Amino acid sequence: MKSLEQLQSEYRTLYQQYQYLAMQKQQLEMQTKELEDAKKDLKTAKGAVFKASGTLLIEVSKEDAEKDLIEKLELITVRLTGMIKQEAETKDRIDTVLKSLQEMDKGLGESK
Repeated sequence: MKSLEQLQSEYRTLYQQYQYLAMQKQQLEMQTKELEDAKKDLKTAKGAVFKASGTLLIEVSKEDAEKDLIEKLELITVRLTGMIKQEAETKDRIDTVLKSLQEMDKGLGESK
């Protein structure tokens, strides 16, 4: 059985990891929204379409731009799915450690 200090340390580590995952998930969700908005804008775009490449803007076909957006969306969707799964697993581990801490606290209270 783990000691109180080990459980507290594990809880802090897991909680920090959970916060980091939540922040990363939020960033991916924002990127998804930006790409979906760009995809909508591209459908109504008339004339030349440009793609950022470093500090340059390069003219590309509308089809190539749409293909690029779709590929980026697919990649982010895969990353987001993995992030959601990892976040849920971390939350479950936090709940398990928290339950152990509460049981240990309850046991300490009864021994007094």
